[in-house]
Amino acid sequence: MIQAMVVKMIFNLVMKAINKKYDMKSIDNYVHKNNELDVQMKNVFNKVSIYGKYIEILEKEVAELKKLKHKPLFTLKDKEKIDKRLKKLERKKK
Repeated sequence: MIQAMVVKMIFNLVMKAINKKYDMKSIDNYVHKNNELDVQMKNVFNKVSIYGKYIEILEKEVAELKKLKHKPLFTLKDKEKIDKRLKKLERKKK
C-alpha cells in the first residue's frame, strides 16, 4: 500500500519535471485538438462521401438505361449502303 503511494508520488514528480523541461501542453494540444490538416482531411472525407453517393446514383441511372436500350435500327453495313446511295443521288443531282 505504501509502496504504491510512493510510486505514484515519484511518478507525479517525474511527470512534473518532464512537463517543465518539455512543453507538454503544446504537444498535447497538437495531438488532441484539431489542427489545419485535420480540418482539411475532414473536408476531403466529406467530399469523397458526397461524390461516392453521386457516383452510385449515376451507376443506377446507367443500369436503367442499359435495360431500356434496343438494337440499332441500322447496322454498319446498312449505313454504308445508305451513304453510297446518297452519294450516288447527289452526283445525279449535279
